[in-house]
Amino acid sequence: KQKLLDEASRAGIERSRVYEVDKSKQTKTMNAYVTGLGPTKRIVMWDTLLAKMNHDEVLAVMGHEMGHYVLNHLWKGLAAGIIGTFFVLYVAQRVYERGLRRWGPRWGAREPGDPASMPWLLLIVSVISFLGAPIENGISRYMEHQSDMFGLELTHSNEAMATSFIKFAEDSKVNPSPHPFIEFWRYSHPSLARRIVFVLHYKPWAEGKGNDLWRAEAGR
Repeated sequence: KQKLLDEASRAGIERSRVYEVDKSKQTKTMNAYVTGLGPTKRIVMWDTLLAKMNHDEVLAVMGHEMGHYVLNHLWKGLAAGIIGTFFVLYVAQRVYERGLRRWGPRWGAREPGDPASMPWLLLIVSVISFLGAPIENGISRYMEHQSDMFGLELTHSNEAMATSFIKFAEDSKVNPSPHPFIEFWRYSHPSLARRIVFVLHYKPWAEGKGNDLWRAEAGR
């Protein structure tokens, strides 16, 4: 607990708290996160993660999660979601009304809002969401990559982060090396194989270079 609080302080997250959630009653999968604002800032870990990972791996995983918090990914993701939703709703409305004017009488839909037009509306939203998935997932993968970088710059725990990814892959039974097109279209996180290669080689401090994302003075 104290090591996690010290790590949070170095990351720039002061006066946080640590909570363990008894999730083993519900699932065998692992999870952890940092959340809250002001006095509600807290580090939350499932007991499954604590049971399956060693201390260095826990600290490495939490370094990644602290990256999400410090880099404001929650707010950035929320902003992107709001903008994307407005765009999807605008396009859906235009296509919906155009289709209703053209095919509405054939469907028995006399006006917008008629229950007979519901399948048409659901089809439009589904198609737009499917086509927009690469954009949404691309933004998510970028943020996950940033958090990997932040966590490594904070902890220098390359090997521990790599082994934690292996345990996550084994735990969730995900394909660690999907086809690049599938990863591009469907994955919200970089593939585990790519992440493992990256975290094993990302060591700017070993080359005398500065950090890109974590600033030591943020925790002072």
